Amino acid sequence: MVRELDDCGLVIAQGQENAARRDLTFIERANFARQMRDAGYDRKIICDALHVDKILISQMLSVADRVLIEVIGSAPGIGRDRWLALADKLKGRDLADRAVGESSDARFEAVMAALAQPRPPAPRPRIVTVADGRALAEVARKRGRTVLSVDNGVSAGFEKWLVENLAHLHGDWQDGRED
Repeated sequence: MVRELDDCGLVIAQGQENAARRDLTFIERANFARQMRDAGYDRKIICDALHVDKILISQMLSVADRVLIEVIGSAPGIGRDRWLALADKLKGRDLADRAVGESSDARFEAVMAALAQPRPPAPRPRIVTVADGRALAEVARKRGRTVLSVDNGVSAGFEKWLVENLAHLHGDWQDGRED
């Protein structure tokens, strides 16, 4: 059976054939959607060609416009959510030189790693000294806690007094804040 198809019909048929012939990755489908849009096809035709709704087409096009598809490749192990996260993190940054790896999945991971926010260094502990200059205690702040380590050899019983009076000291501090 042979039938005549106009350009729109051909694009829809090509999209459906590609989908049936090969399990295309999200980014391959997004790239095809971008190519169709750039060729002047409207979203309804693109939706019909890829058998997806307009919301997914919008996501695909937003990713395809921002991501290094040609450099990374199809990345079959990377799903839609990770591509969307990559597109969100890229925000106009050119990291094509970071897309290094033997597989497209490895290139994707390399770009994601380059975008990872480095953790700020932990603040240095503060040393509290007594009048003669000896270290009485060390105060360290980490993971939402403040840790006070008192040198019992220097404190001469201060550590015991501090523990016994800590609740009272906290109460005095709170009273002073209310003023």
